[in-house]
Amino acid sequence: MGCARQGAVMASAVDGPRAFRRVASAAVVLLGLLAFSNIFVWEPQQTLHPDLGFIYSRLDPSQIAVFAALAVAWFAANLVIVRAFATASRSRTPRGSGIRRWDSANAWALLLGVAASGTIIADTTVGFAMYFRAQDEGWAPPVGTANALSLVFTVGGPALILAAALSIAVRFAVVARHP
Repeated sequence: MGCARQGAVMASAVDGPRAFRRVASAAVVLLGLLAFSNIFVWEPQQTLHPDLGFIYSRLDPSQIAVFAALAVAWFAANLVIVRAFATASRSRTPRGSGIRRWDSANAWALLLGVAASGTIIADTTVGFAMYFRAQDEGWAPPVGTANALSLVFTVGGPALILAAALSIAVRFAVVARHP
């Protein structure tokens, strides 16, 4: 198989909606594992108490069930979004074109921005529940805080969404002027 043909086969395999769905699903799962490790392990250890067993033993089992349900709902919602993006990515734009690559970059930025922003809901819910429980029992720090990774998700997610939205607006303006 010649180099040109092999390159075309590889480009079409990576460029399709099925490949996007696989890679994007993996990216969302990795982002979720990072975010929820932070929410359930690192942030409570850094901001409330270094002993996780102590923290979780103070919570009601129903609270822990709600925390788990939030994580499952986040994963499910984001995997549905990935499927929707993969379906929408069936563009009529020729593969390998600059516009198609631009569309792909916009989709990635929007997808990861939405996924990162969605962790803010779980982080806030879990963080406040843990902090208020600690406050009720008298062992909470004087003020609630967040760790650096939580702030990255809080600022980075909306920033990616904004960047994608601006890029999409510019993309449509460019294509409208130069069809």
